[in-house]
Amino acid sequence: MKIAYFDCLAGISGDMILGALVRAGLPLKKLQAALKKLPVRGYRLQARRVRKQSLVGTKIDVKIRGKHRLSFDQMVRAIKRSKLSQAVKETSLRILNSLGQAEARVHGLKSSTK
Repeated sequence: MKIAYFDCLAGISGDMILGALVRAGLPLKKLQAALKKLPVRGYRLQARRVRKQSLVGTKIDVKIRGKHRLSFDQMVRAIKRSKLSQAVKETSLRILNSLGQAEARVHGLKSSTK
């Protein structure tokens, strides 16, 4: 098992996490293949190299057709209905819950996680 640790002093977004994983060696095609196991359509990923001052990284742009965004509950349902393994589903739901709780705290909202 490999473990990734994110030191997010100034925060991090989903596209930043994806970019960090790809920059660390996750092939973009493997990421795209795994995401196809989710019952979610209408998006595409685009990777590009970026430079911010003296740092170089990979930026993943998530292009979404229209203005459709998934709510927390829709994301949970998508994971549960996916073709991912049971272990990946359970891990994904735990991570999603942790992210949801952190987002709620940061934005001063009541957590809607389950």
